[in-house]
Amino acid sequence: MQSFTFDSAKILNTTLRSLSDDGGALIYTTTTVTTRDPGSVKRQATSLMREGQDSRDAVIDWKQSTFSVAEATRPIAELRKKRTTFASSRYWSWFDCEECKVKYEGSMWTVLSYSGTLLAEFMPQSDWGHRGAVPML
Repeated sequence: MQSFTFDSAKILNTTLRSLSDDGGALIYTTTTVTTRDPGSVKRQATSLMREGQDSRDAVIDWKQSTFSVAEATRPIAELRKKRTTFASSRYWSWFDCEECKVKYEGSMWTVLSYSGTLLAEFMPQSDWGHRGAVPML
């Protein structure tokens, strides 16, 4: 399983670092562009970029409600599902790939396969020693 930490609880503007013990560092940066209208702030787009590369790995276009990965774009509504009214989990799928369960709980995001295998964990670096820090968008 690959583990990442966020350098900041502001997950849409931070650096993600690999906690993998295979010796290789994997670093991504999330950046969000916003516009400020009188009385409001609106997110336009959030991008994910791997350190040392010139192109974006993924983009969320908040205004158009689309998600792009590897230059393939889909509406967010087609990717995300909620199984029950009171569930905190969301289910995501990308084209023909296996559906994943994404859940935020105890100041950590977890991604599980449909069968329940843990695929990834994301937590703010400030939370390494304690629970309770809440990621901010």
